[in-house]
Amino acid sequence: MQPGAPNPLRERTGARDAASQLAAWFGDADPLELVESQVEPVAGKVRLSYRLRSFEEGAWYLVEQYAFCEISGRGIERMHLACSAFEPVEPSA
Repeated sequence: MQPGAPNPLRERTGARDAASQLAAWFGDADPLELVESQVEPVAGKVRLSYRLRSFEEGAWYLVEQYAFCEISGRGIERMHLACSAFEPVEPSA
């Protein structure tokens, strides 16, 4: 059995730090395409999921992330995220 994420645990505080982490993961992608997404309430939290196609360093990748978020009037207060890792895929026709 492997851990839920391919990389070590990361903690970020505040919107700026969280946005910086997302930019580190996806900032080099050109293009970055949304394949599928879902948002739904689950036991007092919000579950987000999304699948992205990413073109980086001359190749296409597929990545999927699931997050459970605690929401307040100010937005997302806490997020627990699991990532599939960037898996190489063939270009779509």
